[in-house]
Amino acid sequence: MLNEHSEALTFTAVAERAFVARQTLYKHWGSIENLIAETVVVARVGNDTDYEGLTTQQKTLMFLERLGEQIDAGMASAIAAIIAAASYEPDSRRALGKLDTSLFDMFRSSVGPVTHDQFIEIVAPVMYLIVSGGEVTPGLVASIADRSAQLLDN
Repeated sequence: MLNEHSEALTFTAVAERAFVARQTLYKHWGSIENLIAETVVVARVGNDTDYEGLTTQQKTLMFLERLGEQIDAGMASAIAAIIAAASYEPDSRRALGKLDTSLFDMFRSSVGPVTHDQFIEIVAPVMYLIVSGGEVTPGLVASIADRSAQLLDN
C-alpha cells in the first residue's frame, strides 16, 4: 500500500484492504506508525542459518545488502515520515524506538555481539541512504563491512 500512492495510509484504508475491523488494528498496533515500524521488522534480513560459517565482514555485508533490498521506496518514505515526526509526536517516537530496537536485535542475532553504538556506526549510513533515496553502492557496503570486522573482531 505504501508504494501505491493512491491514498493516505490510515487504519481505515489498511482495515478495508485486510478485511478486518479498524479496531482490531488499533488494538494490536495502537498507531499507524507502530504498524509501519513492525512491517519493517517483519521483513527479516535473512534466516539465522544464512549467516552460519561466515566471517564478521561477510555477515555484515549480507545483512546490509539485504536491508537495502528489503526496504523499498514506499517503506523508506514511511520511515522518513516517522523520523521527521519523532521529535514532536509520541507515537512516532515510540515507533522509531521500536524500529531501532528490532533492527538492533536482528543485527545482533545475524552478525554477532555488538554494542548499540557499534550498531549505529555500522547500520546508520546505509539506513540514511535508504531513507533519503540515495544509492547504497556495493563499494560503500563493502567499506562498512570491513569497518564492522575491525570493530567487532577486536
